[in-house]
Amino acid sequence: MDGLDIRGREVLDNEGREIGRIDDVLTDPARLLRVEHDGLFGVGAGPLYIPADCVESVTDEQVRLDRTRVQIAGAAAYGPDTIDELLEYYRSVAQ
Repeated sequence: MDGLDIRGREVLDNEGREIGRIDDVLTDPARLLRVEHDGLFGVGAGPLYIPADCVESVTDEQVRLDRTRVQIAGAAAYGPDTIDELLEYYRSVAQ
C-alpha cells in the first residue's frame, strides 16, 4: 500500500459488505484509514478510523479489510487521547 493513493475507494469488511469510502489516510502517530460511512448498526454517519494493518487486499476500486462489521463498529472513537486504545482494540480482535 506504500505510495498508493487509495482515497475514494470503497471499503468492504471481510465478508464483502460495504463499510464506506476512504476519505483520507493518516500517518501520524499511526497509519489509519479515515473511512466515511452512512452508519453501522444504527450508529450515525461519521468517520471511522481503521488501522492500515487491517487491510487484506486492494483493487483499483476497493479495499477489503480482515475484520467484520461488528468488530469495526465496536472500535473506540478516534482522538488524541484514545489512539492507543483504538490500536489495542484492533489488535485484540485480529483474525
